[in-house]
Amino acid sequence: MTKVSIHSFVGVLQRAELERLAGECCERVLRGHEYAHGKVAGWTEQLSSELLAAAAVRLPRAKLVAHALVLQRPPPPAPAPGLHASSACRWEPHADALVQY
Repeated sequence: MTKVSIHSFVGVLQRAELERLAGECCERVLRGHEYAHGKVAGWTEQLSSELLAAAAVRLPRAKLVAHALVLQRPPPPAPAPGLHASSACRWEPHADALVQY
């Protein structure tokens, strides 16, 4: 199971477009691949980064957060499932407030 989501603070107007971008990103990155533990961290990072970049073109002034999750559900008697996640975010550092600690 793969879940990719993007959160935007611009409202629901672009929801269908963001869902389309997420689907295209998943197809591009994961098509033809079977689960490979050594590659999944790179896939989640690539998914979140590519989705964020595509959404930023469509919504250039929006604050965006992209999350990618890849869940491995092996058939029994395999070991427990694995979960891999990656996030990427974008904002305007000169105009948006930011606090780091």
